[in-house]
Amino acid sequence: MSLTLAPPRIARNGRLGDVRRPPSTSASSASRRPAADGSYTLLAQQATLSGGGIRIEARGSVKNIGYWNRPEDHIEWPVRLAAGRYAVDLLYAIADGSEGSTIAVSWGDQHLAATLGAATGSWDTYARIPLGFIEVGEESVGEVRLECLQK
Repeated sequence: MSLTLAPPRIARNGRLGDVRRPPSTSASSASRRPAADGSYTLLAQQATLSGGGIRIEARGSVKNIGYWNRPEDHIEWPVRLAAGRYAVDLLYAIADGSEGSTIAVSWGDQHLAATLGAATGSWDTYARIPLGFIEVGEESVGEVRLECLQK
């Protein structure tokens, strides 16, 4: 599981859709600083987890957020975002029968919500969903928060 914040030109490059595994990203390029293209990739293992059952799990060599069974659980990533407009997308996996949760990504008072209505086929098959855009008026330090609004 990962969350990507990218300038809009990056988000429209055809990366959306079904993928078998999350993109491989080294720890240095997945840091909470932007990549050379201005995008930020926020990985599961970089998140601060809040709640009872939620935890980082490894499925093969891929780390993700698992056991997210309670809507009150959430995750956050501290980041420094440069001024600009960012397309936000989520890479996720949902097994058949577990779809239907509504999630939200927040930056300050901006909230992007989506219902994950379709299963990806298994916990090991990932899909990317565009969530919308956030605007950053000036360089800011804050938390990108991912939460479940409805399970």
